[in-house]
Amino acid sequence: MKTIVEELQGAIAVDSEVGRGTTFRIWLPASQQADPEAALEHPPVAGTRARGTERVLLADDDPAIREISTRGLVGAGYRVETAQDGQQLLEKLERGAYDLVILDAVMPGPSGSKLVRHLESHFPGLGILFSTGYDPGVFGAGFFADGSRRLLCKPYRRADLLAAVRSALDARAR
Repeated sequence: MKTIVEELQGAIAVDSEVGRGTTFRIWLPASQQADPEAALEHPPVAGTRARGTERVLLADDDPAIREISTRGLVGAGYRVETAQDGQQLLEKLERGAYDLVILDAVMPGPSGSKLVRHLESHFPGLGILFSTGYDPGVFGAGFFADGSRRLLCKPYRRADLLAAVRSALDARAR
């Protein structure tokens, strides 16, 4: 938990006393963005039956998210591989060609917000779809401003995932 709080530029304090209990105090900065939905240049449309055959690399440190998302994507025809952290993502990208990376914003190793510039400079043409359960401000002010970067907010439904993936792939092709 400390790492997440620090990545969000917050602070955490713990007070513990035997027989009395433990209190955690967590301070997080206020969002710079009044409306988190404003970060979605092209919000996914629920119910969209987006399908494809492209190769997708899903990077998320949560095994349940990797499993459920993979099942949904494979069921829609996509060829999916997964990575559990930023280092594994980079290793897989060096060994193979992908059409799209779904990148968790906060995970062990190099994280989504730190990886993006490396991916954009070393893998031109690679589609990137960012995913986070945090406020989009975790990426920094203006990160999604020009509309070239896409965001899928957690928790998401299968239809939202498929629509966001299809939208990111289609935008990359333009």
